[in-house]
Amino acid sequence: MRLNIQSQDMAAIFSVQPTTIEVYRYRIRKNLGLNIEDKLYRFISTY
Repeated sequence: MRLNIQSQDMAAIFSVQPTTIEVYRYRIRKNLGLNIEDKLYRFISTY
């Protein structure tokens, strides 16, 4: 995610469905307390 790769590209790399990547991103946002409109990439790149 730090590389700012799109979900479709990440799915191809890990051989999973793009929706799986979206679920992972959702769960990460939820655990970090971020809103849906917050960009996960921006949050990760600040650390």
